[in-house]
Amino acid sequence: MAGAFVGAVTVALLNSIASLIPESLYVVAQGILGPASSMMIDYVMPIIFILAAIDAGRKTGAWGIILGGMSLLIMKNATPGAILGIIIGQSMEDSGFNKSVKIMIAVVAILFIVIGIARGFWQDLYAIIM
Repeated sequence: MAGAFVGAVTVALLNSIASLIPESLYVVAQGILGPASSMMIDYVMPIIFILAAIDAGRKTGAWGIILGGMSLLIMKNATPGAILGIIIGQSMEDSGFNKSVKIMIAVVAILFIVIGIARGFWQDLYAIIM
């Protein structure tokens, strides 16, 4: 209940403040902050998550780098793969290579295959190889 109240008050406050900003300032801010946030998401976040994976341990770092690289090739962004690599690597370091880790690896592999099909990655890869 407290979280819902704080969230409602925060959203109402942010919307009220946003309505007070003049439109000319909004256009300037959009021109500056739009590219900055895009660069942050595209370049900085993958580096942060891959460094976090490397710092978390040998297995976690390996899974983060491998899945981050595959994600970069398939999805053009390494962040989802690095996050999945951290989850798989930490699960493997905590509980070993058990059934739940194997299921997670299979689900991630299927996910990457399906996303690659939807984005045309496999056709492009085939065209490059042949």
